[in-house]
Amino acid sequence: MNVEQISKEYFNWFKQNNQFTLHKDVIELSTPSVDSFGDNINLILKPEGDKIRISDDAYVVWNLESHGLNITKKSKRNNLLNSILSYESVSLDNSTNEIYKISSMKNIGQSIHEVIQSISKITDLMYLNKPNVKSIFSEDVFNYLKENKDDYDYFPNLQIIGQSKLPFNFDALFTTENRVKKLSRFYNSFSKSTMENALLSWLDTIQYREERFDGSLQMAIVVNDENNKKLSREYLDALSEYKIEVIPFSDKQRFRKSLGAS
Repeated sequence: MNVEQISKEYFNWFKQNNQFTLHKDVIELSTPSVDSFGDNINLILKPEGDKIRISDDAYVVWNLESHGLNITKKSKRNNLLNSILSYESVSLDNSTNEIYKISSMKNIGQSIHEVIQSISKITDLMYLNKPNVKSIFSEDVFNYLKENKDDYDYFPNLQIIGQSKLPFNFDALFTTENRVKKLSRFYNSFSKSTMENALLSWLDTIQYREERFDGSLQMAIVVNDENNKKLSREYLDALSEYKIEVIPFSDKQRFRKSLGAS
């Protein structure tokens, strides 16, 4: 399998499917990334002094509210929203409900990437159990790991800069029973957006993995299958092509077998 050719073809596709359209003094960016509703993520870029404001034009909050979910009022969901925004270094304009980031031209690529990642995670809040929201999914996984700390060897919250110079946040780097190292990301939903997000992070970090781990680093994503009773075979097969393992979090035996250290 030709890694360089696969990487080249993927990034050519990614470039071709990002469309920039100028409307007077603003630019509309249509991306191939989709949110948890299956809608393409579109952004508005407009000048703000000598910087650029990258915004979702208040679409995410409006869309969630139209589905009966209010995330702006003080609540557990609002706390989850703020934790996502803080993690991705993105803001919410309380007067307009825009999710946005102010960026210099030098960092515009990274900033667009961070806004897209935050939108994907925020729309995932729709999948949380409405009557009893205890925590975001990643916290559930980390709580389980802490309760079983003797069984797992992991380094949490690892960031890798890809070939595109964009940063990718991985929830953990596990060292397994056979001393195999596995990058892992925890997803509250399993959708086309999940698949694309996982593939992008894996393909864009090829150079890092080759240099640091001689290509031996593996990847597994952990999915909250309580929100996804039946995982799409199409998405499972696509990830399998790149040897990315999908682990349903309810299957603790499989979780332990794949990521356990002892």
